[in-house]
Parts: sequence; structure tokens; C-alpha cells
Amino acid sequence: MNLLEQYSQMQSTKDGLREFRVDLHVHTPASKDSKWPEDDPPKLLRAFWDAGLEIVAITDHFSGSYIDRLNEAKKHMKKRIEFRDRPLPLILPGVEIEIRGVHLTCVFPEEKGSADIDYFLSQIRIDVSDRGNEKANCIAGIDEVRSAVSKMGGIIIAAHCNSTKGLFTISGKDFEDIYAIVDVFEVNKADLARNVLAISSKKPDIINKPFVQSSDAHQESDLLRSNFRLRLDGASFASLKQIIFEPKFRLPNFSSKIKILGMRINSEHGIYKDTVFRFNSSLNVIIGGRGAGKSILIDTLRYTLNDLPSSAELLSRDGGILSRLANTYREGDSISVFMEVDGRIYSCIRPLSIQKKGREYEASASERWFILEAGDFSHCEKPNVSFIIYSQREIEKLTTQSEQIGDICDDYSEMVIRTKREEESISDEIDGLINNRESLLKISEKLEIKSARYSEVIAEVDRYESLLKEVDGSKYSKMHKAEIETNKYIRLVADKVDILRENGKTISNDLIELRNSFTNQNEFVSDEFERFFSFIGRWSSEIIELMSFSAIPKFSESADRKDWQAKLETEKQAYEKIVRESGQDSLDMLLPRLNRLREERDRLAREIDREKLEILKISKTEQEIIDKSKDLDVKRSEIRTRREENIQNINLKTPANIYIDYADSLERYKEFLDDLLKSKGLSDKTGTIGKIQTISSSKMVALALANDIEGVKKLGISEANSLVLIPIFKSTSGMKAIRHTAVFAPKYGLEKMGRKYNVDELSIGERVSAVFPLLTINSGLPIVLDQPEDDLDHDYIIENIIGTIRSSKLSQQYVIVTHNPNIPVLADADQVIKVSRDEVNRCCYIEAQGGLENIIINDRIAQLEGGLKAIELRFNRYKR
Repeated sequence: MNLLEQYSQMQSTKDGLREFRVDLHVHTPASKDSKWPEDDPPKLLRAFWDAGLEIVAITDHFSGSYIDRLNEAKKHMKKRIEFRDRPLPLILPGVEIEIRGVHLTCVFPEEKGSADIDYFLSQIRIDVSDRGNEKANCIAGIDEVRSAVSKMGGIIIAAHCNSTKGLFTISGKDFEDIYAIVDVFEVNKADLARNVLAISSKKPDIINKPFVQSSDAHQESDLLRSNFRLRLDGASFASLKQIIFEPKFRLPNFSSKIKILGMRINSEHGIYKDTVFRFNSSLNVIIGGRGAGKSILIDTLRYTLNDLPSSAELLSRDGGILSRLANTYREGDSISVFMEVDGRIYSCIRPLSIQKKGREYEASASERWFILEAGDFSHCEKPNVSFIIYSQREIEKLTTQSEQIGDICDDYSEMVIRTKREEESISDEIDGLINNRESLLKISEKLEIKSARYSEVIAEVDRYESLLKEVDGSKYSKMHKAEIETNKYIRLVADKVDILRENGKTISNDLIELRNSFTNQNEFVSDEFERFFSFIGRWSSEIIELMSFSAIPKFSESADRKDWQAKLETEKQAYEKIVRESGQDSLDMLLPRLNRLREERDRLAREIDREKLEILKISKTEQEIIDKSKDLDVKRSEIRTRREENIQNINLKTPANIYIDYADSLERYKEFLDDLLKSKGLSDKTGTIGKIQTISSSKMVALALANDIEGVKKLGISEANSLVLIPIFKSTSGMKAIRHTAVFAPKYGLEKMGRKYNVDELSIGERVSAVFPLLTINSGLPIVLDQPEDDLDHDYIIENIIGTIRSSKLSQQYVIVTHNPNIPVLADADQVIKVSRDEVNRCCYIEAQGGLENIIINDRIAQLEGGLKAIELRFNRYKR
């Protein structure tokens, strides 16, 4: 099954409460003041359907005659294809009556019909002749009306209470009597919230009863005035009655941008076999017996979303999440989680691939994200999502981590978050300046080395240049140059002689060939001609012999030449000794060495000039660090103020028995200072750390950079220690103290009998009760909890756990596993999922899911209490 098919399957799965468009005050032609053009039930039903209504209460004036006619027409119309995907609305029987000048509508269960309404009207003494007459009046008493409605299982609504003949147009005893029997208030104008606010400002005592918006439609166009929705488990009167018990939670008001829509377990052999779980956007509660597979669902969800605990004990060791998953699923199984993020649909898929390596389990597969676009899913990056997921043990551990509690509190205030970002930005700027200063100091250190080298190179260049001048102007230099010229001339002469000799050989050979050719071709050659060729031959031989004679070897071997070379060698040895004394192997290496030194001299000069300009920035950078440190102190002071205001707001939001106070922890700063002093070979025998802690870390760094010994001494530190501390805090490692400051670690706990008990003074259950409301203060993120009520007293469950969920469920999503029936019932769960275990097939399955008004769910929750009989027995005992 591909992702699109999985998503379609999930959407078709029941998700508990959803929004239904409801109109609980509609007239038909049975009312004499009706403006419907035709007495045609099918056309009325079609008009309701066209208006998008899903539940309609027919409330004619003192009449129920049209109800059966509409239901009969509905039986025939619902078979049409057009009504299969979106069915015709549920018709609820009702009637509008007038008593003491006030209009009331009475609405009854859907199984009631026209005859039942007639019977009800007879019970409140309405004459048959007044049926449909809006001007008729009920002469029965208030209690009679209440009794008659109750016997038929109905509810009483104060019709158009803010307009003509509405309840809020009267006062005195009539108002009090009618108010006492009314279950729901109705307004007709479009803006329900504004009308309720206006009414409650005049009569604040009435706000504890629910308000609905209806059309009081007398014709089709009136239907369009009402666009009222209720959150119900289904289109039924039983669901509708829930508004009486939980009016606040039945009105749509969900603002979270991140919602977990559902999860599909793709498994053939695991504990859940190809099972789909659909989650509501508000409160989801998973119930079931021991071993029914409740907690493994939370493990599965957080594994897929890769939101796992950091503790190896809770994650990878035996008994941890990964080991439980490895023992529950098989290789090849996978999980698909569907989410809505800022109105867009995403899916996260992760295969179940977990192996045990040594003592720990490891997950080898990572999650992949997809987005639904253009009617299909395509691969994408992980969206910007986060969750609040805790098991009971994790909540217990959280109670000991005050710094993490501080982070949770900070996230509650946009002002604190923004100010912390500004503080972080300043800290980053200071970090940049510190790093820049460190780089400049390194340049300064290198500059000293370069300057020393520059001086050495200049001295060496001067010495070599002086030596070179001495050599160039010496006798040896002149003799050496003459020797070079002589050798050059000898080589040129030798080359020319070689050319002449080769040419002579060539000419002689050519003459011999010419003679032989002529003699062979002429048999009568005169003797004179022969003598001529003989002469030419001898002359050619002499020339060749002459050319073969070389004066050069004789010149080289002459006494004068040898004497000259001896003198030259003597001069050479004398000056090579000078060269060797200068550090060179020979005179020939002097000039290349000198050129290299000249290049190094010029390069060092350029670098030194450039780096001198750079190190001039050190003092400017240090001043910038001092200035920014002052800004940082101001911002941190602002954060403290914001946090104190934020704590006050959190205390107003959390239950009255929970307190939270502002507090800081200097432990991390103290540890840093201790490590810093130890790294410099110092100890804290004189209590230096405690004295430094009296000012901010940024202030201490500023004193060090300014070399303000007097400022350090004012902290109570001796001059000797001040002189030691200033270089420490001027060092890069010391300046990192700016990053260390008092950590926000609020104190919190429970208030009992007028005394505050800090969290470390409480039992495990009390600690969980104290921290739980803090987990929910940051609305908008889905909260997933596994049995948060364990180890808690009943009072704390009611006051803190349920109270917190009730106050926040309209603005964030919950998925909670529990054994306690009070959580789904008293918190008005929108979706209850009852899971069970099949011992025969050794698997778990969804037995039922839906809202509290769902009959099966209602029965299963009652079983958690021991069954309806047990509830009844306890009620009778408590009643006594």
C-alpha cells in the first residue's frame, strides 16, 4: 500500500470528535408564520443539504407535524448517489413554545416523532387549535415544562435570548424561574463570541451555561445566516447533549499549527498487524488492560519521529525503548506517521530495523519525510516540527533538572525568547572579537620573530654585498676575467682551425676524384697535365698537414702560460678563503645566496609593514570587547526582568497549589573558574572564585582588559592575586568566561497548608504533579505522554493533571496512555482508543475508538471503574 492509499485509509478511520454544522432552530410550513414557498418536504431537505447542515432541529411553533414527513422523505432521498458521500442532515424533533412571554425551543432524541411531540404538547396543556400558532402561550407551570421535557429525554434552549421575546429581555422572578430550567442559550446574530461577551457583561452569572448560534429560519435564505459548528462524536442527539456537560470543549477553537493526524503500523507479524490509529486535533486517550499494547504505541510513535530519550538506560539498554520495539516487531516492518504542519500534510516513514550489539540495541534505519503535493506524496526535508514526548520515568527525571525547567519556562514568553536571542547575538559578537584578538596576538608574536629575522637578513646582505665589492675590485678578479677572455679566444681559434682542416680535406678529396675521372676517360693525357695534378695533390696534402698543426696545445704548455695559471690559482685560493669564512662553500655560490637574501629581505619588509598595521587593531578590539561586555550585562539584566515577569504569568496559568519562583545557579560558572585557575597552576585557597562571582563574567574580563588592578582589588582580592588574575582573564581561555553566567534554574514545587515545598522535598508522585503543568504551558506543540498519572494521588490527578489538560486542550494536541478513567471523562476526551489483546492470535487490536458519547467507549471507560454497577454502588454510598 503506497503512501497516498495509507493516507486515504487513515482519513476514513474514525477520529473521535469532529466539527458538525448545526442549526437547532428551524421552522417549516407547519409554522403559520413560515415563509417557505412550498409545502414540499424533499425541497426542505435539499435546502438543508445545500446549506451544508448536518444536524437540523425542527422547532415549529407548538407543532411537530412536519417531523415525520421530513423523515419519510429522507428515507427515499438518501438512496440517491449524490447523497452517498455527504448524507442528508440528521433531523431532530423539536418544538418552539412561549411561556411567560419568553420563547423556548425543546429538542428531543432523533427516535422521537410527530406523535411524541403531540404528546409533549398535551402534557404542557397546549390546545390542538394552537398548533403552529406563534402567538399561542403555554399556561403550564415552569416545573411542568421541565418535567415533560426530561421525561422525553430532551433539552431546553432559550431561543433568540438576546432579541424579541428572548430570556434576556425580562428580569425579576420570571427570569430566575425560566433561567433555572434552561440548558442552553441561543443567539441568532452572526458573531456568537461578540454576542456572548455582550450578554455576559450585563449578566455575568449566566456564563456557566453553554451558548449556541441558530438561524430561527422561516425560509431557505434564513439558513445561510447560521454557520455554527459543534465538536461531536457523530450526528446524534446523544452527542449534542454533551454540549450541556462540556460547552467550552464542544466549540471549535483549535489553534495549534502542528498536529499528528495518525499512525499506520505496516506489519504482518508484529503485535499490531497493519493497524491504523487516527488522532483527533485535541485530546486523545488510549486505554486498555495490562499487556494490551498501549505503551508500545508511544514507543512506536517516538521512534518513527526520532524523538527518543538521550538516556541509554531508557533508550538502548535491555528494557529500553529499542529493546521493546525489537521484541515487538519484525525486520521489514515499518511505521508511517501523518502530520499537518502549517496546513500542509506530511508523512514520516521509518523501517523497524533494530539490532543488538553487545549490551545495547541500535537502530540502523533513519526516518524519511514526504509531503503531499499535487495529489501525491514526494520526498522532502524534515519540516520545522518538534514535540513534547515523555514517559513516566522521563517526567520523574525531569523533576531533578531545574535548568531544563528554566528552558521550558523561557519558551513560554516571546519576550524572553527574543531577549535571549539578542543576548546570544551580543555573545556571538564578543566571541568573534575574542577570536579576532587572538589572531592579532598571534600576528604580534610572529611579528617579533619576523623582525628579528629581518635584522639578521639585513646584516647578512650587507656583509655579502661588502664581500662581493671586495672580490670584484681585487687582482684576482682582474686576472680571473683575463683568464676567462683568453680561454674564450683559444676556443674560437680552435673552432676556426677545425673548420679549415675539414674544408681542406674535402677540397683535396674532390681534386683526387676529378683527376681520376679525367685520366680514366682520356687515354692520351699529356705528361704535363699529370705533373699539374701531382703538384695540386702535394699542395693539398701540405695544406692539410699545415691545418693539422695546432699552436694551441703548445701555447697551453708554454712556461709563460703555466706561470700565469699558477699566479691565478694563488690569488683564487686567497679569496676563496675569504668566501669560506663568510659561510659559503665557494665563490660561485656567493651571488645566488646574496640574491636569495635580498628577496627574503624585501618580502619580510612588506609583511612587517602590513602586520604592524594589523596589531594596531588590538587595543581597538579590546575596547570593543569592553563596550560589548557592558551591552551584554544590560541585556542579561533585561532577561532577568523578563523572566521574573514571565514567572508571574506562569504562576497565574498553573494550578493554585503549584508555585514557581525565580532562581539562578552559579554552579557552572564556579566549575569554569575552578578549572581555569587549575589550568594556570593556581588554587582557590583564598576564596578567589567566590569573590569573582560577585560580579558578572563580562565585567571581570573588562577589568582585565583595562588592566584595572584597583577594580579587581575592590572585589576583596589582594594586589598580588590581582596581578596574577589579570593576565589569566586577558588570555583567550580566560575571556571565554563571558559565555559563562548564572544559569536560570527556577525553584518550584507544591504549596500545602500555606507552606511552599520545593520539588526536592516532595515524593515522586508529588514531583510529577508539580512539573506536569509546566510541560503544557507552551501551547501549540503536540504532547505525547505515557501514563503520567502513575504514583499520583487522586487529588493531584484531578487538580493538576486533569485541570491542566482541560485548560490547554483547545490550543494543543494531546496523546495520552492511561489506566485512569478520570482523564478521558473529566477532561472530555475527543478521541478515546480502546486497545485489547487477542491471546489466541497473540496480537493486539483496536477494540473501539470514538468520543465519550460513543456507547462502546462509554462502556469500556466504565469498566476501568469496575463497571456501571460499581459506579452506581459508589454513588449511592457517597450520596449517603
